[in-house]
Amino acid sequence: MRMVDAIQFHEKFGEVCPVNWEEGKPGMKPTTAGVAEYLAAHAKEL
Repeated sequence: MRMVDAIQFHEKFGEVCPVNWEEGKPGMKPTTAGVAEYLAAHAKEL
């Protein structure tokens, strides 16, 4: 089910889902800069 949610999220927003992503949580841009930005903003949650 997680895979279906992740695919739908990507189709809707153009972003990818990090590990342990749940619906309603932010995704990240599928670029090196996007991953770095996500990690910088969410490091304490990881």
